[in-house]
Amino acid sequence: MWVKRFFGVKWRNWKINFKEQDSLVSETRTYGTPRVYNLHTDPQEKGSVLYPHTWVTKAGLGQLGAHVVSLRTNPINFSKDIRVYNEYSWLK
Repeated sequence: MWVKRFFGVKWRNWKINFKEQDSLVSETRTYGTPRVYNLHTDPQEKGSVLYPHTWVTKAGLGQLGAHVVSLRTNPINFSKDIRVYNEYSWLK
């Protein structure tokens, strides 16, 4: 299910990662403490700035909670979404 593939959340100019992977075939790294990146000052995500920005995790997780609630109330219908995409692919 999609929960197993959850890596992180982006909120405003911040990105919070709980897992990271360099490429599709590389090993997935799972973190006990999330990695926080300020995408304005570090767009390549080279250094986590969790400290002193611990407040970002709480703010970003609110966004994730809202997303989970929306998936429960409006579940994804993959077969329908793929069919609609195929029907309108000529618009691209």
